[in-house]
Amino acid sequence: IKAGEVVERPSALVKEILENSIDAKSKHIELTIIDNGLELVALEDDGQGMSFEDLPFAFARHATSKIKDYADLFKLLSYGFRGEALASIASVSRVTCTSAKSDGKGGKIEIQGGQQTAYLPIENARPGTSLYIRDLFYNTPARLNFIKSKSSEKNAIKRIVDSFLLTAKKATFSIKYDDKDKKIFERCQNQKEFIARMEKLFFKRKEIIAHTS
Repeated sequence: IKAGEVVERPSALVKEILENSIDAKSKHIELTIIDNGLELVALEDDGQGMSFEDLPFAFARHATSKIKDYADLFKLLSYGFRGEALASIASVSRVTCTSAKSDGKGGKIEIQGGQQTAYLPIENARPGTSLYIRDLFYNTPARLNFIKSKSSEKNAIKRIVDSFLLTAKKATFSIKYDDKDKKIFERCQNQKEFIARMEKLFFKRKEIIAHTS
């Protein structure tokens, strides 16, 4: 519980923010990844969101809303609870986060290399959270040594995203890589729709053109 967390690869970053989005009971999740996450990882959801007062704590180490007391450790239903991930991410990137509760009230915060550079309240905003993570490892270039080939990093990110597509069946996902077309995976309300999602995920359908004389 007390151990620190270090973000070594973009795929770890993607995993953490998707877990937070699912824990926030999001029904629609939009993920954009540019240059294998090194240039930009953007996530927008319609989850529970955060208030203006709570927003800075999301990026403070060991601050979490997922446990209230010691007994909660024995009945965890969330992905994470240590309050480490966002603080670690913000320490090695440029982060902009906008979040609002169901009443439209919330806040916007900007953090660069772990230093808060902007923090202001907002009103009449769309409920949910928008998180933009830019220039990963811009201030810690030594961590780029952990980055493997572009194809390896892209495959690692894709494996993480695919795992959520298979487990978070009740959420609609919009996934976009670089300048490629956006892929939409609608929420699955029954087993048939889940099978259709798996087919879309794992099988590339080829159009067969019949030539007749």
